[in-house]
Amino acid sequence: MNDTKNKNIITLGEFKEKNYGKLGTKERDELEFGYKNFKIDELNRISSLEIEISEE
Repeated sequence: MNDTKNKNIITLGEFKEKNYGKLGTKERDELEFGYKNFKIDELNRISSLEIEISEE
């Protein structure tokens, strides 16, 4: 692969810090809190689907 294509690649942590600030800032904490809530909701949804499937 050509190295010029990789120069714009950044990690997720770098993206979040660039766009939402460092950990501990209000915007970043809100982002992290929202993401954690999303993950919990998604895990609950998947668990519910698995329970439905196992009951059939």
